[in-house]
Amino acid sequence: CNIRDIIALETVPHVEHRQDAIKFFRLRRINARALEKLASNKRLMREHQNRSAFCYNPKANSVLLRTYLSTLTRREIKDISRNRNVSAYARELANKYLSRYT
Repeated sequence: CNIRDIIALETVPHVEHRQDAIKFFRLRRINARALEKLASNKRLMREHQNRSAFCYNPKANSVLLRTYLSTLTRREIKDISRNRNVSAYARELANKYLSRYT
């Protein structure tokens, strides 16, 4: 475990109580383990904007990505499939979902 992971995980409880938690889901430089811990919070992930921002993040965990990508709109999934700033796994999964729609 990296020392940065420990420090980043200490900030997660503070972020969970903020009203503007979406800012942290949008950060490209967020620690991957902290992002995973935030995304595992059911209360935060009830909001569509948080789920969407998580799926656009290049450091999104593949297991959680499968859970939340299916809840997005077709337009958002299409955007993810074309966006080069998201992870390759997210683009592949978005393309699979799009092929199901047609």
